[in-house]
Amino acid sequence: MTPKQFTKAERATIATWIIKTGIVAHLSSNYRRMFPDDFPHWMSQGQVIPAGIKVFGGKFEPGQKVLWAQSNFASLTIRKSDSESLDAYQRTFVFALAIKGIFIGFGWHGLDRRNYTIALPDGDMHHFYPHPRSAKSVKVYEDIRLPAMLVRLEPS
Repeated sequence: MTPKQFTKAERATIATWIIKTGIVAHLSSNYRRMFPDDFPHWMSQGQVIPAGIKVFGGKFEPGQKVLWAQSNFASLTIRKSDSESLDAYQRTFVFALAIKGIFIGFGWHGLDRRNYTIALPDGDMHHFYPHPRSAKSVKVYEDIRLPAMLVRLEPS
């Protein structure tokens, strides 16, 4: 499974599926609500994928069945002068789903996209959407929370 094996339309279908799966898992859980108030709920109505989303995937420790993790951005790499105006816990969301030996997830931020971008670990995960990039050496994660925590927000 590498991103370049799929057409642009197929990658959009995969991205839409994981985003909607994340929305359903989040809203149907007993876990604390972490969706920002302004998360694009119109995704549930079949609309286009909102800006500010990156879809990623990779390998997961075999033997596990179905697991998922959600969080806000765990690691922020931003200038201190920007930190007062940045409330990542209100404007970000990360979701990852593992099924047997693979995982796929997405990160979203509703901040100023000229100033902030989602960064994924270099070479450890595939990038599926919006631009395909295969991992240099795919890491096998033992805990689904790890890839979700490695998604970070950086200055553009």
